[in-house]
Amino acid sequence: MLGFQVPKESFVATATAIALMVDAARMPVYFANHRTDLAGLWVAVAVACAGVVAGTLGGGKILQRLPEPLFRRLVRY
Repeated sequence: MLGFQVPKESFVATATAIALMVDAARMPVYFANHRTDLAGLWVAVAVACAGVVAGTLGGGKILQRLPEPLFRRLVRY
């Protein structure tokens, strides 16, 4: 995507959308095959979800401050 000169916000949004689609496809399989195992992990899942929300909010603020050339350099490596 770097070759298409997509703005950094679109780059991150596209990567996030792809990750959500992948998770939406695999989570039903996990629930169907490991329902009882996952029930015991609800605390870890809740903590992970809270971390995702915190990371998204914090990452959005960092992304706003990050200059486009630096973003492209960081993503490239």
